Order: sequence, then structure tokens, then C-alpha cells
Amino acid sequence: MNNDGIDSDSWTKRNWKWLLPTTIVILILTFYTIIPVLNNEAPQFIKAYSDTKVFEKAIAIANANSKSKSTFGTIEAIDKLTILEGTTAYSNNDTSIASTIRIKGNHNQGKMDFTANKKGNEWFFQKITVRCKNPKTVIRVIE
Repeated sequence: MNNDGIDSDSWTKRNWKWLLPTTIVILILTFYTIIPVLNNEAPQFIKAYSDTKVFEKAIAIANANSKSKSTFGTIEAIDKLTILEGTTAYSNNDTSIASTIRIKGNHNQGKMDFTANKKGNEWFFQKITVRCKNPKTVIRVIE
């Protein structure tokens, strides 16, 4: 029996000359696109995770609103994934925040948009809006 026609080298051993440079180029392009995004977004999320008091206070104010209460029921406290899924932007040396987070109540779920300013250790809200898709409703808690 003659097995001269069977190539016993592995695929990577036969194709390493183009596989290695291609992999390096893909890794370099990935790092050049991901790192700038992380440099802009990561500090915002870290600040939001460390200061959940502003989110808790916004939910407490929304829970006190009668229209919000009738549409959503009692809005549940947020978890860490809620901050990650939403958008949060700090400005003015981290004394102002604009954020959108998902909310879930006993009756319905939706989104909450708010802006607030920090004076000392206390957050003061300029705007809190809760939105619901079904029924399509926008409730302005604070304007």
C-alpha cells in the first residue's frame, strides 16, 4: 500500500504564513477601534456604578408621582445591569448627570430619562420623564 497522496500536515502548519499576519492585523484593528470607545465610555459607567444614590432618588420621586404610579405601579429598584444597558453622561466636573435607564414596575415597564445637578452631596433634579411603550405614554414627573 502506498500513501504518498495523503498529506499528513495539519491545516495550521500548512497555512501559517498567511494566518499569522492576518491574525495580527485583525487584533491590531480590534484594539484601535475598541480602546477609544472604552476610554470615553468606561469612566462614565464607573462613576454611575459608584453613585447609585442618584438613580435611587429618581425612582423614589417617580414612585411618588400619581400618574407614574397608575401606569407602572411601584417601580422596582435598579440593578447593576440597568446602568450598563442605559446611557449615562456626566458633565461639569461630574456635578451634572443626564441618564436614561430602563424601569420595571408592577404593572408595566419602560424607560426613565432624567437630568440632575449635584450640590455638595445632594442631587437636585431638573427633569424626570418616564416613558412607556404599551400604552404609548410619556409622563413628565419633573419639568
